[in-house]
Amino acid sequence: MLKGVHLHNIPRSAMSEFAVRHIVYHLCASELWHELFEVVSDVKWLLARAQMEPLGLVLDLEHAAGFPCCPHQRVLRLMGQALRMDLQELQHDYRVCLLSSWAG
Repeated sequence: MLKGVHLHNIPRSAMSEFAVRHIVYHLCASELWHELFEVVSDVKWLLARAQMEPLGLVLDLEHAAGFPCCPHQRVLRLMGQALRMDLQELQHDYRVCLLSSWAG
């Protein structure tokens, strides 16, 4: 991810399936923690990733939470745990599950 380029500025059609699937691993490997948190807290990315592979979304969050040097480790762990508990619903209707979980 380039400095000054934010996920919300990129049209959804421009986000390749590869980028959506692998961005978390690349940002973790690069130790770009601020950019990682921007991605995983972006509803567009969450919806796109859940649509592709609900379990993959949970595994991405758990992978990112496994880095002790990540300042967002606790939040990432909590997000992963919450979505894992709702995995069956996430697989059934990812939009309802994600939007109801983050609505309040």
